[in-house]
Amino acid sequence: MLLYIISSTFFFFFYSAVFAGNAVVTVTKADIHLKELLVLFHSDEKALIMKDLAYIKRNTLMEMFGRDVYNDRERVAIEPTMQQFVNKVCSTSHLVGFVSNFQSVTHNPHDPFSLPCRLAQIDSFGQFSLDSLVGQAMYGKERPVTFYVGKHLKRRTLKMFNQIILTMYDNEKMANLWWRRYTTRERREDSTTTSMAYEPVPIYTLKTFLMICGGLYALGILIFFVEILVGTIKRRR
Repeated sequence: MLLYIISSTFFFFFYSAVFAGNAVVTVTKADIHLKELLVLFHSDEKALIMKDLAYIKRNTLMEMFGRDVYNDRERVAIEPTMQQFVNKVCSTSHLVGFVSNFQSVTHNPHDPFSLPCRLAQIDSFGQFSLDSLVGQAMYGKERPVTFYVGKHLKRRTLKMFNQIILTMYDNEKMANLWWRRYTTRERREDSTTTSMAYEPVPIYTLKTFLMICGGLYALGILIFFVEILVGTIKRRR
């Protein structure tokens, strides 16, 4: 039974190593809602830290803190380096970090980091009035774009319209063609070398352990046959 558990575990590890780019990410929810956090911002019990001021508009920050804190680095701290960002968030309960889910679970080779603690996501759904800038920002929510068309539109025209959207505005073209066209710069800098490698664990690194397991397995088989032999001899006597 023990040998079966060990072999199954190693099979799972080796199989998963082939899919090094795939990961299951779990999210821990904080015990506070965004609306409750705004009360703490207003009373200066909490401060905000971001990688860049461009992430939140100035008037939205004013609603969050109840006053203009755009240039107040004690209330809104800026830390562009991801490692320093997570270090500061994990070192004190006074700071609340603003970062996208993508940035918190993926690693940029130019800005690698390791989490010194487990990050908790603050719930931001509901509880905001329609005129609230924080509610309109829809932090943490999906924002699909929908086109409404009249019933008089021909099916052929509608199919052509959908084809244009699916062809010209897929993820690849948004990240490459349209990004360069509207920003006149590359989305990321290409590098000939990579500072991070994603390679499966080679089996030879575990050869010592596997040899020990093989020896114990062979010993178990030998003992099994010895027990059969001894039992047969005793029965004949």
